[in-house]
Amino acid sequence: MNIVNVEMETAGAGIDDSEITITYLENVFLKAHNEHLSFHKFEFPKKTDILPLYTYLLELAYHNR
Repeated sequence: MNIVNVEMETAGAGIDDSEITITYLENVFLKAHNEHLSFHKFEFPKKTDILPLYTYLLELAYHNR
C-alpha cells in the first residue's frame, strides 16, 4: 500500500473525535495515467495526541510521491 495523501481533523468543542484520513494507491504497479485511489478514515478519542502519527504518515506520503 502506497500512502499518497494524509489529512487530519482535530476534535471540536462538542462531541467530535479527532480523525486522520489517508489516501492510498490500490494499484501499486502503476501503468501510465491509470491510478486507482482509495481512502481510509481512522477516528481517535478526543484527548488522544495524534500529531506524531499524522507527522509520520505525512512523511510517508511525501516520499511515496
